[in-house]
Amino acid sequence: MSRRTEILIWVSLFGAPIAWVASHAVGWGVSEARCEAVGRQWGIAFDTWEIVLLVLAVALALAGLVSSAVVYRQVKDVDKDAAPPEGRVWLLSISGLVVSTLLLVAILLTHTAALSLTPCSTT
Repeated sequence: MSRRTEILIWVSLFGAPIAWVASHAVGWGVSEARCEAVGRQWGIAFDTWEIVLLVLAVALALAGLVSSAVVYRQVKDVDKDAAPPEGRVWLLSISGLVVSTLLLVAILLTHTAALSLTPCSTT
């Protein structure tokens, strides 16, 4: 297995989860800052932050998805029951495809909901 394939596998497995966790945590912080008195003094541009987070997270999740697809195409004809690393790389590429797709949808849903709903509640 080449060094390039190893890097692609790591990106495919961890790109989308890191993107989702980071964008969710930063988005929550920006939302809290906007709703608090100190955040209003700072003039937090909530929509701008959410759009930037959305674009960056989607880019990283797509990088994971593309990496998974590239690795899968490289090893799709390999015997799935082969000894490591060939069989393992095939399984990791499938895992990356599934994880990246699910978290890409979660990222899109999280940030589009944050952009379309009112972030501060009076109750």
